Amino acid sequence: MKRSLSCESCPPSTPGEIAHGKRATSADTDPRPRPRRYLGLSHGYWLRGQARYDTGRAQSAMAGVPARIRRCDATAA
Repeated sequence: MKRSLSCESCPPSTPGEIAHGKRATSADTDPRPRPRRYLGLSHGYWLRGQARYDTGRAQSAMAGVPARIRRCDATAA
């Protein structure tokens, strides 16, 4: 099973690095079609999950910053 879950174009260490949080999922590391179909996942399933995770981390890191930014009133000109 381990061999079938690796990606076609990435080095053997890449799936392990993704699993241990050392590397993010990208279009190049999205799982091969066979396990994706077996698990019933759509194309881009892991990419959408990675984007949601990255967005959540960025929002947490910037907590309070948007409150200090004044809104631009474009109609005042």
